[in-house]
This record gives sequence, C-alpha cells and structure tokens, in this order.
Amino acid sequence: NLKNKKINSNDYKVTRTSIDADALIDLDNEYSGNVDASAVKTISGKAFSVLTVYSSRGISGLGNEDVTLVDTKIVASILNLLNTKTEGVIDASTVTSLVGNAGNINDSYTANNNGSISGLGNEVSILLDDTLQVSVLNALDQNTTGIVIAFAIKTLSGNVEDLIKAYNSYGIIGLGDESIILTNVHTLEGLKAINNETSGSITLHDN
Repeated sequence: NLKNKKINSNDYKVTRTSIDADALIDLDNEYSGNVDASAVKTISGKAFSVLTVYSSRGISGLGNEDVTLVDTKIVASILNLLNTKTEGVIDASTVTSLVGNAGNINDSYTANNNGSISGLGNEVSILLDDTLQVSVLNALDQNTTGIVIAFAIKTLSGNVEDLIKAYNSYGIIGLGDESIILTNVHTLEGLKAINNETSGSITLHDN
C-alpha cells in the first residue's frame, strides 16, 4: 500500500522536550528507522494516541516522561494501562467522566492518591458492573465528589450497614431495582430498611 509506505529510511532524533502524541505518530509513520524520543519530557494528547506511541516498535527512549491527557471521557482500564507505561505523572485534569467497572475506577483513584496520576477527584463515574459488592461502590463514592451512575447494577451484595449507606448517599444514582445478597447477621429492622430501598429480591446469606 503506497499510502502507508514510509518515505524516509533514516533514523530521527526528537529534540523537543514537549510533543504531541499525534506528532510522534506522524514521525513514526514517516521514518522507517528509529525515532529516538529520549529528549521528550512531556507527551500530550488523547489516551488512545499516547498508547499508540508507547506500543510502537519504531519509537524508542520513552518510559519516564509525564503525560498530559486531553480526554474528557475515558475508560478507567485504559487510564490504568497508560499508567503502567511511564514512570512519569499522568495529568488527567481534563477528564470529567470515568467509565468502567468500579474496581478499575477505584484503581485510578488509588493511583491519583499515590501521585502517578493527577487531577482526579470530581469526575462522574459511569459504572458497567452488573454485580458488585456494596463496599466497593461506597469506596468509589468516597473517591469522587462527582456522581456515581449505577444503573447497570443488577445485584448488590454486602452487609446491611454498607447497603443503607449506599442507598442514603446523594452521590450515587441509579439504584432501586437491584437484587440484594445480605452477607451478615441482620435484624428485622435492617431487612425492612433494605426492602424499602429496592424492588429487587433479597437473599439472606449469613457468613
């Protein structure tokens, strides 16, 4: 395919310390030799483009630079994968929505707390889980001041106290028809409280 044929067989050395991911991809497409990006200290762009850079065999010298994302919505597993590609900090301050399983989104927030990702804390979380432990849901609710959208959840498991905490949270929406699996000793009062919050079935499962 002539359109995809690289027009320069030489190596190329990047001298800029900051570069857009798409610009690196263009250089990689142009030069069939090695693109030495060891001078780069910051890469900016969308997460998909940055991951394309890291996955290229034609680009060398990366692994300790900072990344500045421009995405507003990102899948948490993609953000977490990107976090494994560099020892630098990933600036995710443009992100307003995180999508994925609650565990993966919590992992993103853990990385934010550890300093390898920055800029998170007020995003909307769009959950894809259909089954979830309520303790994980509550942890996510604590990790962001944004809304947690939980319409996908069909089954919640956990103890009465954690379930009531989730139902009482103003930060979680989309609950009310999921099935419940109780995992602790419960009182009649607790059962009534849970029954008032969901139209789904309640399974009693004492440990």
